[in-house]
Amino acid sequence: MKFRCLAALAAFCCAAAQAAEPSKAQIVRWLGDVGKVELGEIHPLALKGGEKAYLASAEFPDQGRNFMQGYVLARPALGKAIVLDGFSGLSADVTMLSHDGSKGYMAILGSSSSGQGNFDATYSVVLFDGWKPRTLFKAEEGNNFGDCGDEGKPCEGSQVFLNPLAGPGGQPQLAVTTVRYSGPDEKRTKASVSSKVVTLSYPK
Repeated sequence: MKFRCLAALAAFCCAAAQAAEPSKAQIVRWLGDVGKVELGEIHPLALKGGEKAYLASAEFPDQGRNFMQGYVLARPALGKAIVLDGFSGLSADVTMLSHDGSKGYMAILGSSSSGQGNFDATYSVVLFDGWKPRTLFKAEEGNNFGDCGDEGKPCEGSQVFLNPLAGPGGQPQLAVTTVRYSGPDEKRTKASVSSKVVTLSYPK
């Protein structure tokens, strides 16, 4: 009986250890030598197929302005973490769209840059297939408000707003609203608005 109790306790402790969220320090150790990194909020998620992983917003203070923010994906089952390639910029917000434990979680990630009076950003809905983020939908915004209005150069730009919806049967959807601006200078722009609903499908 004593042996059975100890075995059950060991199994419980092992399961608890597997379920426990890794600390920020642990994830940074899994990253290896990537330079200075400071992790923000950590989001639990499921990869395609159901493996449990964690997605963290990250700051890289020694990088250039357009690369100071990004994302880190950690996989406790492998004891490894990576910095996501292709997702960096001026912010690193994460929005979870779906929570299917077997098909995987969908998340919205951002990428942005600015320079010479221009700003550009892309927001991507991704699902992770192992280490690879598969893009299911993306929307772009930007403006030239820092380089317009002089010598007849018009000011143009757009903003995109993504709002998660629950479609029929719980199928994930996005309400996508785009506001476009145009005018002779930044203070005299006119806005037009368009919107649509996008239904997102899990890849096979």
